[in-house]
Amino acid sequence: MIFSQQKAVQGFALNTNEPPPAELAWEEVRKQLDPYKAPTWSHPAIERAVRALGFRNLCFTTTPGQDMARFIKVYEAYRQREIDQVENESIRQLTTSVIQQLTGGAA
Repeated sequence: MIFSQQKAVQGFALNTNEPPPAELAWEEVRKQLDPYKAPTWSHPAIERAVRALGFRNLCFTTTPGQDMARFIKVYEAYRQREIDQVENESIRQLTTSVIQQLTGGAA
């Protein structure tokens, strides 16, 4: 029982689909700012942040520095929400597993 809990905790710590850091996300956005091409994003958090700011607004901006700062602020909120959801789901699964083990599977 202890071994399986340790393995679950280790799996909880490793998330391969974590949103990229804000600087990398902004670089991805900057490279795809073309109003004539549909962008493809590496992570849904990037797409949400771009949608919140407006893709066309970002394409035709006259204040790229301010847009970068706004993007990073909005993106970090979406990124943290995504990380929190994954962590909460992992904790829920771990807790359910521990309860089932303690109650003999009758949870």
